[in-house]
Amino acid sequence: MDFYLQYKEQLDMLLKDEDNVNFFCELAHKSFRQDTEFYRYVLESTLSFTKLNNLHKATAWLNNYYCWYYFDMSKYKEAIEVALDAYNVLEKYGNKNGMARLCNSLMSCYSQIGQIELSNEWGIKGVEMAEEIHDDELLLVLMLNIGIGYIQLENFKKAKEIFNYIKAMDYKLEGERKITFAQCIAEIEINIGDVDKAIKEIHKVYELFRNINYEFFISETKKLEAMAYCKLNDYEKADMLFKESYDFAVKFSQNFELCHTLVKWSDMYIKINQVEKGIEKLEEFIPIGKEYDFYQLLRFSYFKLYNIYKRREDLGKALFYLEEYTSVDEKIYNFQSSQWMAKLDASHSEREANLYKILYDKTELLSSIGKEIISTLDENNILKVISKEIHKLMKTDMFSIAVYNEETNEITYKYIDDSGKINLKGPVKINQGNHLTGYCITHKEDILIQNFNNEFKKYVKIDSIEEYSDQEADFFSLMYTPMIVKGKIIGIMTVQSKDENVYTQNDMSTLKVLSNYVSIALDNAISYKKMESIAIYDNLTGLLSRREILKIGNAALKHFNSNNEKLTIAMIDIDKFKDVNDTYGHVTGDRVLREIAESITKNIRKADFAGRYGGDEFLLVFPNTKIDRAKTIAERVRKLVYCKKHLVDKNKKINVSISIGLYEIEEGVDDFMSGVKRADIALYGAKNKSRNCVVIYNEM
Repeated sequence: MDFYLQYKEQLDMLLKDEDNVNFFCELAHKSFRQDTEFYRYVLESTLSFTKLNNLHKATAWLNNYYCWYYFDMSKYKEAIEVALDAYNVLEKYGNKNGMARLCNSLMSCYSQIGQIELSNEWGIKGVEMAEEIHDDELLLVLMLNIGIGYIQLENFKKAKEIFNYIKAMDYKLEGERKITFAQCIAEIEINIGDVDKAIKEIHKVYELFRNINYEFFISETKKLEAMAYCKLNDYEKADMLFKESYDFAVKFSQNFELCHTLVKWSDMYIKINQVEKGIEKLEEFIPIGKEYDFYQLLRFSYFKLYNIYKRREDLGKALFYLEEYTSVDEKIYNFQSSQWMAKLDASHSEREANLYKILYDKTELLSSIGKEIISTLDENNILKVISKEIHKLMKTDMFSIAVYNEETNEITYKYIDDSGKINLKGPVKINQGNHLTGYCITHKEDILIQNFNNEFKKYVKIDSIEEYSDQEADFFSLMYTPMIVKGKIIGIMTVQSKDENVYTQNDMSTLKVLSNYVSIALDNAISYKKMESIAIYDNLTGLLSRREILKIGNAALKHFNSNNEKLTIAMIDIDKFKDVNDTYGHVTGDRVLREIAESITKNIRKADFAGRYGGDEFLLVFPNTKIDRAKTIAERVRKLVYCKKHLVDKNKKINVSISIGLYEIEEGVDDFMSGVKRADIALYGAKNKSRNCVVIYNEM
């Protein structure tokens, strides 16, 4: 029968009964990844028909296949939106067969953008439905995708359990599923098993390509083979395979594979100390990752770049990538939080819907608290934020954060009293056996107590309540959770109530979410503040860094333009400083540089700013200062610097002079660097004139 005639007949049958949508689903399934244009044509034509005729159930079934069209185009947000809408429609009809398939679609989409927790939640929901309707084929697909989720989480042990289960159940694997299974086994073996076995699995995949359209799988297979040869230290072959993987991903427009290949390729270069090449690969990935919201890959890449530049002491770039890492971390959490309403829509009963609504509200509040925690990066503010909001999440008579010092084995508590004042307790030595906090830290375990009098002996080695000296004795219900970052405990969080039997495991889960936020925030705060401090001040001289003095200069210029105040800047250069370094060595040169910086700082006003511009150059900003006043200050600095004797040898002291160029900002200048350049011109006028003098640009 002519295809178009058959197609028309099936449309007529669909009008009579929406369950006849199976013909169109089968048609889409057969053309999927074999003939993309035909696949899209069939879907769009049929969807136009079903929407026009208000065939809601048929539209929902077809939208599951349209979700996969978006998936292959790397339009994952659009795919998720389509799938969620379809799920809600089929749920109204109680169609668990379609709902289970949409669970699989949503699991794959969330997995692809790095939302692994959401992915696995939808997967587990789908598995339950597939088992209920006894659909073994769908159950296999779901189990495969859950295993892939664990691989993306790098939980290879759990992934191996899933794939061993699939083997044990003797599921029939054919075509694409057989390839996917072999690829997954290969990746598991690369990471926690036998690399030779991994290469055998990869060779199986190449054999399977003979019987199937390999376009969708070739890039990933080349990447896995490259990873295997990296493990075998054959980096030349690995490099070639990464290049092939990259080329195939570009050829077949596979954006996720392209990005994942770049990230893994970068890992190899960094491992073999070709760091610049590694950076190049990450920098190529980042704009693509941003375009398609590959948050987990971005998060990993930003953190790797932060560490690279931190080790290099390139503090500006290190700070930039740390901020990017923190920002994408927040986006991941916000994205997850925004999906809770999808879970609400996916409920099975009014009771479950009410439960999810409560959970949604709680998650929204946790997200709100989390945003504030991340934005403050300050220990006291973190405490204030949580203390203000935690009573909305659980009954709280006392909330405390305690920071642990591993070197001294001491902990310092911080809590807010009834007057709103932050109180400190400690530092207190942690002795295992006589302290709840000590137990929590030593064992890295949560503590949930419903009645302190009856339960405290589980955790502390004392005979009676009177011997227990900590403040917990004033409370009956208590929860403790450790704050852990990268396996290292940095403190604990505790919530306590004067009533009995107050807290549940759900409350403990909530506290753990807060604990995770605070742990990351505190760890980031420490790194951020160190980096910020280093970025603000020059290590050698203690003056403001180039970045910071320019930032201040730009702010001063804005103030100048807004308030019509005077603004003068000065460029300073040490005369013949190269001769000092060449004659007496760089250690002596650094000491002279520090001493001159100290002279500058002591002889300018409190309202003035001094920064190290670079090498032996300094930049001064004189807010609300006319050129004549600035010249007086500059001359004082110049004379005092020259009068100071610098010890360069055991028995030798020398004088060192400086040259200074001044420029008073004129009306119409809206770029601070333009002013710096003019002060620099004046500086070189001073150098050419006689050195050890002050020259004003406006008088040249």
